[in-house]
Amino acid sequence: MIALDIDTSNLNSIDIEKLSEKELRKLHSYLNDIAKYGNENKINAYIKSRYPWQEKFHSDGETCPQRLLMCANQCGKTICGCSEDAFHLTGMYPEWWKGKKFEHPVNMWVCGATTSKVRDSVQTVLFGDPYDRDAYGTGLVPKRCLEGRDPVKKHLPAYALEVAFVRHHTDGVFDGWSKCSFKAYEMGVQVFTPEQVHVIHLDEEPQEIIMAHCLKRQIAVDGLLYLTFTP
Repeated sequence: MIALDIDTSNLNSIDIEKLSEKELRKLHSYLNDIAKYGNENKINAYIKSRYPWQEKFHSDGETCPQRLLMCANQCGKTICGCSEDAFHLTGMYPEWWKGKKFEHPVNMWVCGATTSKVRDSVQTVLFGDPYDRDAYGTGLVPKRCLEGRDPVKKHLPAYALEVAFVRHHTDGVFDGWSKCSFKAYEMGVQVFTPEQVHVIHLDEEPQEIIMAHCLKRQIAVDGLLYLTFTP
């Protein structure tokens, strides 16, 4: 981030009219750097301003391997679920975290009703606008945790991701790549294949047979499964 020769502790107190052209250019670059950092680290806003019920949902994960967050529209349920996704994928848990932690890279499924809905909802929240090639890394997963390994895209629909790879850290040290796979119920039970999955986030209520297969995927790994949906 660019260094300034003016006091930036209170930007509202800066008298722009008294700044030289050089100082104005520096201030403009400084503000752009702040905006860029915020855009590539959106999880920080959630860490600072989560609601008590969201924090309780996370904390319950320590003792409850299956959880349900059922709320009205626009209450913050998907943000809550995707924030937990980001914490587990990166291993970068906030100081207030009392939920379950993974001290190794995780295999995660993030699922929804249709591939298009998954792309336009949870994929967007986690990784940024899928229709903007420069926006990858502007979701809840920090951009720095995505650098070095490209995601795998689905053939259809356009801009939908098959798998995203995320740098995982334990005690601040990089220890491998987490894998985040996107699945849709419309694809059928056959895509919920027999592999070990540490974390499964269902962002719509699935059919019973899909739920049963998801639960089976976690038997051997002491995993987490949580649902977020509107009744």
